[in-house]
Order: sequence, then C-alpha cells, then structure tokens
Amino acid sequence: PGEAANRADRIPDSLTAAIALLSGQWGGCVVRETRIGDDPRAIRDAFSSEDDVTVIIGGASRGDRDFGRSALVPVGLRLLFADVAIKPGKPSWYGKVGEAHVLGLPGNPTAALTVARLFLAPLLTGLGGGEPRSALAWTHLGAAREVEAQGEREAFLIGDIVDGAVLVLDRQEASAQNLLGQATILVHRPARAPRCAAGDALPVLAI
Repeated sequence: PGEAANRADRIPDSLTAAIALLSGQWGGCVVRETRIGDDPRAIRDAFSSEDDVTVIIGGASRGDRDFGRSALVPVGLRLLFADVAIKPGKPSWYGKVGEAHVLGLPGNPTAALTVARLFLAPLLTGLGGGEPRSALAWTHLGAAREVEAQGEREAFLIGDIVDGAVLVLDRQEASAQNLLGQATILVHRPARAPRCAAGDALPVLAI
C-alpha cells in the first residue's frame, strides 16, 4: 500500500491489512502474509496444509488468470461451495485440503470484506471454540430513507447508523474502497425484496 503508484506494473494491495485486522478481531492469529502473482505453481508453493485457515484474496473468478481455486486442486482441494448467489461476492469459494480450511475471496475490496465478515468471522469463531452463529448477530433497525427493491440476487449492502436509523450508503460497488471508511454495518436485502420505505425495519450486522 502506498507504493503501487510508483510502478506501471503494480496495483495496490488494498486488502491484506484489512483481512488480517478482521481475522484478529475474530480470534485468528495471522502467521504469514504472501503476495503472489497469477501463477498456479507459486500459489501452491505458498500454501501449507499445516495452517488452520488460508485466505486467498483475488483469483476467485473464472477468467484466464484466475488460479486461486484451480491451483490447489493438485494438492487435494475438496471444494465445498463456490459461486455464491449473493451480491457482492458471487465468485467466493470455500474448501478443505485435509483438515485445513481454505477461503477464496474476490479481489474487489467491498466484496472481499463483505464475504470475510459473513464467512471468515464465523469460521474463526467456531475454530476458536465458540458457536459460529454468534458471529452473525443480526438485529433490526428502521431505515433512515427509502431503499429500492432488490433484484434477483440476495444482497449485503454497506451502511451506517445515523441517529439510530439505518443509512444505506450511495454508490454500492464491489470495487469501491472509499465508502468502506464510512461503513459500520451490513444491511441484508433478500432476493426480490420489495421497496423499503423510511422507518421500515431492516436487518443489520455490525462490521
């Protein structure tokens, strides 16, 4: 972070520190961070089944350079779910290599942190001896303003609590990063949920 602008062939690492922080908040202890190019062999070489949980950020989709999932198949990856019907975060996946857990996150900041809050936090809670569902303590608060009807895919929107009401932030994009600095909650919108008027109750989850 802060160095990518100095090189034409670099992009900023906008997620490692954030995922490490979230992991620590939910009982995880980060033992290693590695930045790897789009190279299946390098991904395999960096992976260790001795680690309890490996989080792979980026490479989660199915493009020509998305190797996060396929790179671990030769070492015994058992894929347990993929292509989750949520927005953002559809390309996310989860599997195991032996007893080691592997979670694949999208490379877009808002999508990655949303999925980490929904899947990584309960996983770490359970591995730490707690009840995984306790990490998903949804509550209900009234909407600060109208929220439009939801489309065909279940959504988790970023928002804030203003004067005790839920404010869904404008310009919801998986690749957005600036808005994350304002967000304090996720707002759940089921698939095909109708328009929500100001004052109507919305399910929210602290982030």
